[in-house]
Amino acid sequence: PIEKLPMELLTEVFHMALLPLTRRSYYDRLTWLRLVCHAWSEIILGTSSFWFYVTAVTGRMAHGPAPSIVIDRSREQLLDVTINHGIELETYRLLYGQMRRWKKAQIRLPPKDTGGEYWTRLWSEAAPALTSLEVTVGRRVDRGEVTESLLGDYAPSLRHLSTEGVWISLSSPVVRGLRTLAIVG
Repeated sequence: PIEKLPMELLTEVFHMALLPLTRRSYYDRLTWLRLVCHAWSEIILGTSSFWFYVTAVTGRMAHGPAPSIVIDRSREQLLDVTINHGIELETYRLLYGQMRRWKKAQIRLPPKDTGGEYWTRLWSEAAPALTSLEVTVGRRVDRGEVTESLLGDYAPSLRHLSTEGVWISLSSPVVRGLRTLAIVG
């Protein structure tokens, strides 16, 4: 009888079984569902709405499929992204190339003097769908150094911004529509 359910309904059942979970348990459960049978695996692999958590971290914290796999399978779905500054430059470029699709992002950056491209892309690229951004810098930035521009000054959906070690200008256009703002020195 479950085999007779329309794919759309079965997909909704899968979504209910998966959320709300942490990233790690989400992909664990997704894998378990894929292992039930070939038909379920095909549905999961072919349905872009299952592929939205993108995690690019290093070492023991790494979990979930490789970012390139998630980007490919997600097609044009909005993404929930976590980036750790220790990732390979190629992965970093892949993820920053998708900023127009970011819905939520947690980013850990190296200090500005060593961050180079990590910094310039975050400050200059627009993120039209981004609703929540958390940025943590490895070492505190000097209080005299205020970032005037963030996300190319274009993130019209941004409602929650949290920064640690980064000073954001309160006159930045990105700050205007915020519901919550947390700046930790």
